[in-house]
Amino acid sequence: MQVVAVQGEPLQAATDLLIIGVYADELEKHPLVKAVDKTLAGALTQAISDEDFHGRADQRLQLMTMGRLRARRIALLGLGTRKKVSSASLVSIGGHTTRLGNSVNAKHLVLVLPKDLPRGIDAQGLVARGASLGAYRFSRYLNDKGRKQTLTTIALGSTDPKIGLDKRAVQRGLVIAESAAIARDLVNEPPITLFPDSFAKFAVAEAKKVGISAKVYDEKDLAKMGM
Repeated sequence: MQVVAVQGEPLQAATDLLIIGVYADELEKHPLVKAVDKTLAGALTQAISDEDFHGRADQRLQLMTMGRLRARRIALLGLGTRKKVSSASLVSIGGHTTRLGNSVNAKHLVLVLPKDLPRGIDAQGLVARGASLGAYRFSRYLNDKGRKQTLTTIALGSTDPKIGLDKRAVQRGLVIAESAAIARDLVNEPPITLFPDSFAKFAVAEAKKVGISAKVYDEKDLAKMGM
């Protein structure tokens, strides 16, 4: 999965799904929510009322744009109250973003986050990590009849167009997620395929990929060390 920067204004993005992250009970003053509602002739406000959407943590609302926006679908994703946004909740937001995209067979989506996320939090990196983890699926022994993962690209944006993409933070988040996925794969492997010898070979191969030397100790080596 790629995580890239939004090109231009988010509302002008040609995408399968436009997701707007909103704080709880602050919908009425969110600039993009107001702009989308105006373009959709009040349909978003009506949906918010019908679905009792308040922007609580992980609460979601989506609807078709009927060609009135370049995005095929619009979705609101609740961030919870402003003061409770944390590192863990941002990872969760990333996961919900990926799952929401795959649930509507989106290949490309745009996620717009508030400009005033808490300082000191690596927001983009955490969201990227969650997005990658949200796509995790142990499918090594499944056939092609399983659930498809359609999403390939997430474009990150902000309500402040001056806030660009922190590529280093995003890359760091993706690497952490990839590492977690490797660990999950190992946990999910059955004992008939993952045993001490195969695990050791796997560890050596993974170390080689990133230029790290690895040494495997056998029983004799361990005995010499008194282990």
